[in-house]
Order: sequence, then C-alpha cells, then structure tokens
Amino acid sequence: MIDGNPNNVKEGKNWLGIYPKTYVYPPEYICKWITRDNINQLIEEKGFKGEVDLLSIDIDGVDYWLWEAIDCISPRVVVAEYQQHLGPDRSWTVPYKEDFSAWDHPTEGWLPNYAGASLAALTKLANKKGYKLVGCNSLCFNAFFVRRDLEKSELLKEVEVKDCFYHERAKWSMQKRFASISKMEWVEI
Repeated sequence: MIDGNPNNVKEGKNWLGIYPKTYVYPPEYICKWITRDNINQLIEEKGFKGEVDLLSIDIDGVDYWLWEAIDCISPRVVVAEYQQHLGPDRSWTVPYKEDFSAWDHPTEGWLPNYAGASLAALTKLANKKGYKLVGCNSLCFNAFFVRRDLEKSELLKEVEVKDCFYHERAKWSMQKRFASISKMEWVEI
C-alpha cells in the first residue's frame, strides 16, 4: 500500500496491525507521494515485475494517469475507483498535476468530488492496455477489469459502461454531486 500522507500510513499500520485478519501478516506500507514518473520504480523496488494477480488503484487523484504510466507489471485483474457522479457518458479525467490532491479542491459536502476519472475514460484506457470491463462493486464506484489474453477470460462477460450505474447511490451522485464539479478543469479522453 502506497500513500503520500504520513498520518494515513500511521493509521493504516495501526489498524491493520490489530485487525484480526491482518495482524499476523499486515500489508506493507510505503509513505511516498506517487507520480507517473516514480510509480514503476516504487512497484519494482518492492520486488514486483511482470505478471501479478491484482492491482488496485484508488488514490482520489490522478488515478487515470498513474494506471496509464504503469508498465513494469501486468496484472491479471485491475480494480479501479471511478467517479460515479460523472455518469456513464462522459470520458473525463482530472488533468495531470504531480502534486494533485482532491482535498485541495473544496466542493459541496465532505466528499472530494473533483478527482480521478470517469468509468468511460478508465474503460478506454483498459481497452488500450488489453483489459475488458467485467463489472463493478455493489455501490457502483469500483470497476473490475480482466486482462483479455488470460486463458478462459471469455468466461467473464464484458459489460458496458452504462451497466455500472444501476445503484440508487450512483443515480443520486450523478444528480446531486455533478453540479459541484461540472465547471472545473477536466481532460476529455
């Protein structure tokens, strides 16, 4: 787990150190600000290279740009958070800024609405990298992508982006949260 905020790293280590399912062998934390220039080095320094089982991307920031930059590993499955308030039709991501933080962009409510990318943008990137969208979590904010070249990957049906916006929370988010970020700077993919 990589996080640029020392307080988050400390809290994560403390919590996972006592949590019954991870206290014996908790995940390793790295306290480092992630950029597209250092992401491959950070991954390789921990001994990962080539094929790995899972990559999870959820940093509430420049998620799209980081996944685009990763080329030292070839995950079988990628889980990526998407911004449901952008809806299924917009193919948008925040612009790349090395020091981007969602918490630097006040929006309505406590959630960092201006961050990450839409599911359409992530799906375009996934296709370019050889992955297909196979679904989302029950609340419709984490997408699951499977590498197309895997043996028996055809057993997992590819879904359309619009199929990942069925939950009432996603519908509410598109109606209520989008207005707070609609005029902010976005990059169309």
